[in-house]
Formats: sequence, C-alpha cells, structure tokens
Amino acid sequence: DLYDARDLIHCNLLRAYDRLMAFCRQNLPEWPYIDGDQRKSLRDVLMREVCMNLLIHAEYGARHESKLTIWKDHVEVVNWNIPYGYGLITLDNLRPHAKNPAIANFFSQLGLVEELGRGTRALYEYVPKISGGQKPVIEEMDEFKVVIPYVENMDIMGNEPQNEPQNETQN
Repeated sequence: DLYDARDLIHCNLLRAYDRLMAFCRQNLPEWPYIDGDQRKSLRDVLMREVCMNLLIHAEYGARHESKLTIWKDHVEVVNWNIPYGYGLITLDNLRPHAKNPAIANFFSQLGLVEELGRGTRALYEYVPKISGGQKPVIEEMDEFKVVIPYVENMDIMGNEPQNEPQNETQN
C-alpha cells in the first residue's frame, strides 16, 4: 500500500528539488550510517541522487508526469524518457550522459551535482546497506525507472532488524 501522502509539484527546479527532498524526509526512515568518522543519512544521500536524476534527466517535452512513489518496501521513480539504450543499467554497462546538459550544468554550478554517473554508483554502493543486500533496479526504456528496495527499520550497521529483543532478563 502507498503511504497516505501526496505532493503534486508544479514549480521551478530549485523549489521542486526542495519539495521532493522534504517529501522523502517526511515519509522515509533516516537510515543513519557511519562512513569512517562521518555520520551520513543514507535516506538523504540516496534520495538526493534519485531526486536530482528525476529533475536533470526528465523529458520535459513529453506530456507525462514524473513520479516518485514511496511503497512500504521500496521507492520507485519513473520519468518519461528518450532512451540512450534499452534495458537494465548496471555498473558494468553504465555510460553516463546528460539528457539535459543545461539543467545538469545549472545544478552543477550550485554544487548540487558533481560528475555524471556518480548517482548510479552511489545507488549501487548504498542501497544494499538499507535493503538487506538487494541491489537497486535501474531500467532505461521508454520510461526511465529506478527502484530502491529497503527494510524500514534497518539498523546503523546494515544488519537485518531483530524480531526479538537481544537482551532479555527473566525474574
């Protein structure tokens, strides 16, 4: 089932990014993660990548809406697309390119994006940590689709959630 939340976004790209991120923060767990000596919110890292992808690579000439849907066990992002290639995108066949170079440059000048392909590599690095080892699904067809599986109460070390308490005392 879907969460009972919706935000129809029809505004400029900067406001759209802020509203997409706010929607994700409101409706997804944080998934705190320690990387070396830095604490990261994997929710923020992953959703930043998919929200930027949604805005930068959207086919704005098409009359189809882009969608970010949060399900109880995965996030799905769908954009209408003029495919560069067809099929699943993996790290082995990744060929980064900007579908909207002016928009990509705009977000790059603001410091919100770095290099092409970084988002895909981040998804493959971090999604297994929030999903019990599952990989993201990135598919390029007439629709560009990204599916991020997750376990809602994954702990900070990426272990499966425990159903029973680990420390139990009996009287």
